[in-house]
Amino acid sequence: MIIRLVPPTSEPTVVFSIDFQNLPSNLQLPQAWLTQITYLNMDDLEVPQSLHALDKSTALVSLLHEVTFDLVALTISCIFIDGAKEEWPIMGTACLSTLESVLCDVDQSTALADREKAREMELRKLKEIEIAKPPTPPSTVKSVKHKKRRSLLMTLVSCVSPPIFPVKYIAYLFF
Repeated sequence: MIIRLVPPTSEPTVVFSIDFQNLPSNLQLPQAWLTQITYLNMDDLEVPQSLHALDKSTALVSLLHEVTFDLVALTISCIFIDGAKEEWPIMGTACLSTLESVLCDVDQSTALADREKAREMELRKLKEIEIAKPPTPPSTVKSVKHKKRRSLLMTLVSCVSPPIFPVKYIAYLFF
């Protein structure tokens, strides 16, 4: 089923598509569908192409080919899968306000999608610029941390002093 929403302004028409695919051939049909197919065959009626037409919850979507909400002409028109066409006037402000809110939602999502595309293009351009830049050579300067060392005097004192006294106290004895 195709749902069209024709806006009252020069904006593009909004189109939605709803499609229920038939079940794969390796799956068995539900018993209720098989029963309805049996009754259709007994009455020499045609079995619908879309088996979802046999289900009460999806029958309307399967039997309608196109629904058009025309906000210019203020009409709703339905075309069924057999070619029949029905048309009604849009009545009531609730239906109009709901359809206008759908248009606003579509406009907002379009603007958001356009911003996302622009952002992606900017990211691609930045990546291309980074790829085009020559790589910077690694720096050869190594940061050397100053290591505190003992003085020659302290090293000699630590070799001579007994381990009972800490080295820093022995240094005080000599000075």
